[in-house]
Amino acid sequence: IIVLSIIVMTWFSGCNEDNLLDKYPKDEVVQNVFMQGEATARQAAIGCFQPLKQWEESYSSRFLHALEVGTDNEDNRPTGQVWRTQMDEWTFGATHSGMAFWWGMFYKTINNANYAIEYIPTAKDPKFTKEIQDKYIAIAQLLRAFSYMNLSIFWGNVPLHDNYASVI
Repeated sequence: IIVLSIIVMTWFSGCNEDNLLDKYPKDEVVQNVFMQGEATARQAAIGCFQPLKQWEESYSSRFLHALEVGTDNEDNRPTGQVWRTQMDEWTFGATHSGMAFWWGMFYKTINNANYAIEYIPTAKDPKFTKEIQDKYIAIAQLLRAFSYMNLSIFWGNVPLHDNYASVI
């Protein structure tokens, strides 16, 4: 009976009503919960790179071709590929798969960088000093600037977002 009582008490005391329903999504960052110290700051800084490597049209040969197509450096030979012909002949529009993807890719990178810049200083670990934080913030600032540079090359004056948006 004593053993059974201990088991029952343990069973019911394990269900804390205050945090029973506190379930966090595993596929996104939860503000005010994620940023704890250097390890999570490192994850946030690395997360800035994620949009740049999503699939073949990200920062790869197609993007580099798009950068060079208007210069003397690019060999504009016919390949039969629709995307390349559109780029070579300057007949692409806002719905061009590469252009639409790159716009979103760079703004996702900017948003991830804004998260890191905004939330790294909120880490609660006292060993995670400002000097260490600054290294991770610098990575995020670099990627944000890199993204704005590329956006400006293609689209000129683009909207400036310097705050993290939880929904984009």
